[in-house]
Amino acid sequence: MNIKTLQQMMANDANIDETELSHESLRTPSLYTKYANIRYDLEMQLAELYEEQNKTKLRLSDYYLGKADDEVYKEKPKKIKVLKTDVDTYIKGDDEYNQLYKRVRQAEAILKQVEDFLKQISSRGFYIKNAIDYQKFQNGGY
Repeated sequence: MNIKTLQQMMANDANIDETELSHESLRTPSLYTKYANIRYDLEMQLAELYEEQNKTKLRLSDYYLGKADDEVYKEKPKKIKVLKTDVDTYIKGDDEYNQLYKRVRQAEAILKQVEDFLKQISSRGFYIKNAIDYQKFQNGGY
């Protein structure tokens, strides 16, 4: 999911119409369900990215240790001998791994935003109750 689209959607759903507080209160469970489903989808996408990252790390580890197929070295020759203790450093410096690492970090950030918004939705009833109490106070209630 595009982060800008998600942010716009959350901004729209975060609004509480002060003239329709009862409707807004009833809308809270459906909003929570909507974003809980989005969170689940994002968690599954992140799990796939983690799997891809682990497989890429294993493949690169084999490459740098000299354990990959000969065809791999024909396509991408290894110019230096890498010590076993330095393999992790070379993997972290690999462009392919870093692109995947960046995608994982972006997916984690998006998931965190959705989780934070779910917490905000959970507090929505409190905000609505405060708005109702304030309206009562303004109208001479209490």
